[in-house]
Amino acid sequence: MKEQPKSGAVWFEIPCADLDRAARFYETILDRRMKKDDFGEMGDPMRVFPAAPGGVAGALVKRPFRKPGRGGTMVYLNCDGELDAVIARVREAGG
Repeated sequence: MKEQPKSGAVWFEIPCADLDRAARFYETILDRRMKKDDFGEMGDPMRVFPAAPGGVAGALVKRPFRKPGRGGTMVYLNCDGELDAVIARVREAGG
């Protein structure tokens, strides 16, 4: 029998209209650098969130067929032990 993955989710994408602005926001509030990449079938630009090997990963994406909006997917980001610090950085990051 095939071994089950450790997590049911393995990848997420957050659509954004302004990729650089969104990356600055998340880098500021999470105090972590994102990797600039152009991969995938369409070679679309992405900013990849840091992730531990084998962990759930994801990216900010700008694609014509994916639009940001209030009704989009909800993504929970890991702020383990740093929630107050992350919240404190939201306003300075434009949130």
